[in-house]
Amino acid sequence: MALGHRAAQKGDVMHRVRITRVLTVMGAAATVAVLSAVPVAADPSWSESFVDEFDDVSEDWCGVEGLDVRVVGTAQGWEGFKSGGKGPLDYFHSKVKIDEVHIAPTGVETRFTANVVDKDSFVVETESTFEIDALATGNATLYGPDGKAIARDPGQIRFHLSVDKETGEETFTLLRESTGRTDDFCAAELAAFGVALS
Repeated sequence: MALGHRAAQKGDVMHRVRITRVLTVMGAAATVAVLSAVPVAADPSWSESFVDEFDDVSEDWCGVEGLDVRVVGTAQGWEGFKSGGKGPLDYFHSKVKIDEVHIAPTGVETRFTANVVDKDSFVVETESTFEIDALATGNATLYGPDGKAIARDPGQIRFHLSVDKETGEETFTLLRESTGRTDDFCAAELAAFGVALS
């Protein structure tokens, strides 16, 4: 699974990292609550380091029908749950470094890097859901074929996850747009690939 640039939003990146890592760590037989990356009270100090390597083809890159881009890279860092102090539920926290090479069908290559911290700031359990406010902060950069930066996002976003306890279905809501410079990664990359925006 490509973890970086598909949506060029730190929240989306970290949401995928969170789900992917919990699935990997806990295994396929985990409960719906754990599969959904919902805080659990079992071990308030659980944490783990990881290195994930991937080599995938992402179809319809940046929403361009028929543009299939190969994504090769790594995601490494640590993640875990810790006591939040505001109630019985544990809070998720991670620090991840992502390094990807994006290869267009023409062979043109770009590079995406991100260093992101993602952490829950508020977690509450209702009768039917887990409600989680979180933030993701860090730096994301896209480099063109010549190695020079062509897009950056050094800001912080805040988002909300609502997870249905029965089905594990999630609703993602962006609470605050990036506080820093927010370049259009897709526009920059498509230009580097020689693809005209319609």
